[in-house]
Amino acid sequence: TGYIKDKMEKPLYNALFTQECSYQAKWAIRTPNYKLILSRRRYDIHGLPPLELYDLKSDPREQKNIAFENKVITDKLKNQLEEWIEFMVRKNSLKEDPLKTTIPPFEIGWEKFVNKHGYW
Repeated sequence: TGYIKDKMEKPLYNALFTQECSYQAKWAIRTPNYKLILSRRRYDIHGLPPLELYDLKSDPREQKNIAFENKVITDKLKNQLEEWIEFMVRKNSLKEDPLKTTIPPFEIGWEKFVNKHGYW
């Protein structure tokens, strides 16, 4: 949590936003207590669901997805993430969320590898 709190007691940010678009097309929001991950693709190379929520206090290794049992927190963070994405789309004069239209560069090659070898 150094990037959220640094060496001060007061957090530097309320939340951090990030994306991954090499193998997958996912957005994430990280708060001091939770991480929500939202996929923009039809499948995940690791078989994960399109929506993940982790309680970082009780599950720092992100082993138990609690998105569907914590709908209030999931919806709140998802809405916050979607609002931030929409803000950035407008700020950068984009037509829409680029992760909805961009095919990750390794996705096609990865799918071929998995189909050929039956594993990843």
